[in-house]
Amino acid sequence: MIQVATVQGSDEVINNLLYTPHTEEEIDYFRQNMNAVVERLQGFNDAFVNKVKETYNRVWDYGKILAAKAAASSVDNVIDHNRIRPLFKVRDIQHAPPIMQRWIMAQPDVRELYIGQGCQGYPDTYVDIDPGTVGEDNYDYRRVMDGIVQKDPNKDRVFWVNYSEELLEGDKDLDDLEKFTILNIWDIVKDAIAEGIDPTDPDEGEL
Repeated sequence: MIQVATVQGSDEVINNLLYTPHTEEEIDYFRQNMNAVVERLQGFNDAFVNKVKETYNRVWDYGKILAAKAAASSVDNVIDHNRIRPLFKVRDIQHAPPIMQRWIMAQPDVRELYIGQGCQGYPDTYVDIDPGTVGEDNYDYRRVMDGIVQKDPNKDRVFWVNYSEELLEGDKDLDDLEKFTILNIWDIVKDAIAEGIDPTDPDEGEL
């Protein structure tokens, strides 16, 4: 079951929902502006408004931001191949362990290439659990994007989608830090593809 929620507003409101501040003072400022966001939701039912508050607080959770920074700073010192972890360089992505390959291969541009045999797709280790699917049709993509605030490129609004579905055996819901970690890697993957580099080739080849 797919549930889509949207918030319309000014660029300031949308940016407040989307972008991470860099200092504790900025975070406090945006938290105080929560009232401005809620005022723009007059006429919506309480459940919807509460969901907006929940999403806003989740995005600006200072503890999560600190945890993300801590994870990033310690990744070179403590490497656990059995967990979702940050990867900052294309070469790291090309040599990603299988647990990370699953989520890297859910990135839509990579999926398109993979289905069209246009990239290596970690040939010796990647297992495609949802063949032939891309974007919202792909199970792993839905797991990453569940509840993530996005900007509609064609409208002055932000939205998020909740995917209510039975998880595969052995799976669990990704937490926010895991989702944001994967999304950061997806950005690096897109840049690599744009430069003609195959981010899924352990031999570090080109597309």
